[in-house]
Amino acid sequence: MNNFTLFDSHNDALLLFYNINGPICILLNLLAIYLIVFKSSREMGEYRWHLLHYQNNLYSNLVFIS
Repeated sequence: MNNFTLFDSHNDALLLFYNINGPICILLNLLAIYLIVFKSSREMGEYRWHLLHYQNNLYSNLVFIS
């Protein structure tokens, strides 16, 4: 019997999932950054910059991992 691990580097289903999920997440994160910067109201004040900082950290981690 072969040793089968779910997260090995030759698991085709997992690699397909990563190849599909990666670009979708990058596009959605870019959309979120656009919406925070250009479409958020002035009433959000400083909170919007905290959201932008948080979203930017998520995006940079996603790009680094993908």
